[in-house]
Amino acid sequence: MLMSLMMILILIIYRLLLAIENTGSGIYGAVFNLTTSIIGAGIMALPATMKVLGVVLGLVLIVLMGILSEISVELLVRFSVQCKASSYGEVVQSALGRPARILSEICIIVNNAGVLVVYLIIMGDVLSGSMHHVGVFDQWLGNGMWDHRKLLILVIVVFFLAPLCALDKIDSLSLTSAASVALAVVFVLVAFVIAAIKLAEGKIEAPRMTPDFGSKKAILDLLVVIPIMSNAYVCHFNVQPIYNELEGRSTQKMNRVGRITTVLCVVVYASTAISCRASGIGGKRVVLLENWELLGQLISAANLFLLLIAVMDMSESSQISFDQVNEIEVLTREQADPKSASCVNQQGSSSKAKLVAHKARNLEITG
Repeated sequence: MLMSLMMILILIIYRLLLAIENTGSGIYGAVFNLTTSIIGAGIMALPATMKVLGVVLGLVLIVLMGILSEISVELLVRFSVQCKASSYGEVVQSALGRPARILSEICIIVNNAGVLVVYLIIMGDVLSGSMHHVGVFDQWLGNGMWDHRKLLILVIVVFFLAPLCALDKIDSLSLTSAASVALAVVFVLVAFVIAAIKLAEGKIEAPRMTPDFGSKKAILDLLVVIPIMSNAYVCHFNVQPIYNELEGRSTQKMNRVGRITTVLCVVVYASTAISCRASGIGGKRVVLLENWELLGQLISAANLFLLLIAVMDMSESSQISFDQVNEIEVLTREQADPKSASCVNQQGSSSKAKLVAHKARNLEITG
């Protein structure tokens, strides 16, 4: 019953977001894509940050890192407009040269490949379980062939991830990104419900408000915060593709996208950290799936929402990786044979012009 209500809530939020997106402004589609680039598997590590830093300093850092990220996005957009760059690699090339561009694109590919591996591990843990917790399929159907970890990951990659990766433009993922944001919001609501249940049962301990400097181990634990917070708002290599496909693009419009995204991510991050910490996250284990005790369908719902968020984030990470591979291929062609590379660029420009003309004719017909 609870699972049905949660799915209905997801559909309602998704339809509202779809209605907003159909207004034609393009801003909210860009917000969804940029938010999905930020909110991903890192959401599961925030309770560990809250445990180490305390509630007050943890919230301050979440807000501060969001502000710094938004400022850096605005600077990146402004510089890309000045140097007339159409990709993150071209921005790097304008500032540091071609070798730095190739190096940055290789780093993006390696980073996204690592993220994809993490997502696959999360999917396997959610569906099939591990040594420390029971998977969703085992809870619902018991142990069997359908609970095999490798088979489940193969099905997800072939039937869900591959079709999403086949889309041509990142703007095509705006609806799945909207659904991912909706799922993140619902996940936070489920976490608050679990926290409320534990509060009613008297199982919630008073959270620490400030960092613990009482021991050497506690001080060393502060090092956990550095990778978590430094990667919490990473989205900069996705900014340029999103800006290129923004309707009526301008620096002011993209700055608005960045500010809305920052506010949304700060709210989701802060809510997740507080609710999950109150639900029992942050003890000896800092992995979300292993900390929550079994609370029936609520836990299954939360785990499924994490799974769906991971699937939708994987599609965007994969598409960005494919774009970087294509850019490296173009650079190598230019270095080997400048004439063939120019022909490829001319063909790409003509195809884009045909697409714009086709859209214009469709608008005239519908108008």
